[in-house]
Amino acid sequence: MMQPNSPETNPSPEAGNIANCTDAPLKVKIGDQFHNKKDNRFTIVDYDRLCVQLRDDNRGKITTLSRQLLKEWIEHIRKHGFKNGRTTRNEISPNSNIDPIEHGQESILPAIAVGVIEKGGDESYFEWSPQHDSQALPTPPGLHAANREKFAESTTNSNVKLNLSGNEADVSLLRLAAALRTKPFAILAGHSGTGKSRLVRKLAFMTCKAGGGFKALLEKDGNELACPGNFCMVQVKPNWHDSTDLFGYYSELSGGFKGTDFVRFLCRAYAYPEVPFFVCLDEMNLAPVEQYFAEYLSAIESRRLVGSTMVTDRLLPDEAWKTKDGVSDFAGLGCETTEAKAWLEEHGLTIPRNLFVVGTVNMDETTNQFSRKVLDRAFTLEMTDADFDHFGAENAEPSFNDYAGDDFAKALLNGRLQASDLTPDHKLKKGQVDNLNALKSVLKDTAFVVAYRFANEYALYEDSLEMMLAQFATSPPAVSVAVGDAASSEAEGKSSLSTQDAVKPDAFDDIVLMKLLPRINGEDRLVLKIFTGKEDGKLDSAGKTNSLAGILGGKGASFEKMKEIVARGGTYLSFWP
Repeated sequence: MMQPNSPETNPSPEAGNIANCTDAPLKVKIGDQFHNKKDNRFTIVDYDRLCVQLRDDNRGKITTLSRQLLKEWIEHIRKHGFKNGRTTRNEISPNSNIDPIEHGQESILPAIAVGVIEKGGDESYFEWSPQHDSQALPTPPGLHAANREKFAESTTNSNVKLNLSGNEADVSLLRLAAALRTKPFAILAGHSGTGKSRLVRKLAFMTCKAGGGFKALLEKDGNELACPGNFCMVQVKPNWHDSTDLFGYYSELSGGFKGTDFVRFLCRAYAYPEVPFFVCLDEMNLAPVEQYFAEYLSAIESRRLVGSTMVTDRLLPDEAWKTKDGVSDFAGLGCETTEAKAWLEEHGLTIPRNLFVVGTVNMDETTNQFSRKVLDRAFTLEMTDADFDHFGAENAEPSFNDYAGDDFAKALLNGRLQASDLTPDHKLKKGQVDNLNALKSVLKDTAFVVAYRFANEYALYEDSLEMMLAQFATSPPAVSVAVGDAASSEAEGKSSLSTQDAVKPDAFDDIVLMKLLPRINGEDRLVLKIFTGKEDGKLDSAGKTNSLAGILGGKGASFEKMKEIVARGGTYLSFWP
């Protein structure tokens, strides 16, 4: 028990649990850690003027507490000592009917209050200080543009230099990062050897700090393999016709669950919620994606927030990985950590918020076509050009030297789930509404109409593209990204698409390229009518207003892709060769 005014309340700075102590007065910092006598650990993950957010590292839950409440607990324990959480809680607020366990006061508050005191701090640890808090990572962006700008100003440690004026790999990296922040499922299409899987592996290296517990999955002869612990390559087989090859199954013979590398990787992701984890489904269309990936395709549309925790529908029923006696078969799942076991017991086998799935595909006579169900749920990016002028840089193998800093990983993980959270009035921007209505008019009475999912992901992608551009040091300097004004730009006297270089990213152009064009296919006269406004129309910059070419102004990556589709000729036109 801690006694008031005892020597234990003011030990040397080295004795406490708070990281990065200095001789200056102790102030709250992101990453500060605390633990109680039961070894439950808590980490400060964010804070603002009024509140502090903490993660229960054993269970993965996020709790928000007011600074004032934390200050009161520290002040009370400094003056009166500490016996246990319930006693202290009743001393501070006697005769209260509020359940202290429900509010975390018997575990979280004592751990933090005692931890600060043992470190030599006091209630000023949680006092708001503009000078100190301006140095901290601001609240992740979402509701207000000012937050995005403040966040961007703080991201000065990126190791990533992008050339967005002709280097296709750099443009693809930027688009892929923005797409995955919007929705954690993407398809990389392109010829063999263009670096599709390397791009996914590079993102894993960019977000995996060397020296972490997840650093390397394997070592050989003392040398790390080119595979960080937050990356998993899954080789899809042509004979996959259900989900058992990817998710595992319950074996009646052994009486236990037969897990897979994919499931074991999910369990690892549960244990490191602050680290992005990447699955690369190599040659994912060698087998019908709708058959072996059906559970994931459904669960990804069920993402929702419960408090501050993202949950989804279960990928497998709980009975699949429990014995007949109802005991969890953690060994069969490949689940070894306390954090992962706690998550599975509470939420089941679900999609972690920090999991990103990217499938690589080739389209030829040996592979399967994608159904609209798959394309509706994914962002599709193409890598088709081999840039021999940048051969050394383009095909360099990723390594831990590619680590882009903590801010990049945080930015990738803090994307919103709903576009309504991006603006104070919870509505789409006027430019976005104009663009969507223009698309609605062009696609009316076709099988390719856009609806609420498309609108939601368009607005989210626009926000993500802004965030990713802020993360990268670009060369030449800062690319100007027009966000959602293609349909209304004429009235404002400006174009939303770059007039200098078609590869410079633009949110509306990108969303047409990655979400709409992959779904459009059919008889040539029908596709041409969508592209040009006429069944036998010529695809040029002077397309009719009520056409995709007209909406895009005859510029941009989407327009170039449309020209490629038409140039192939034939009576059947498709995004896919």
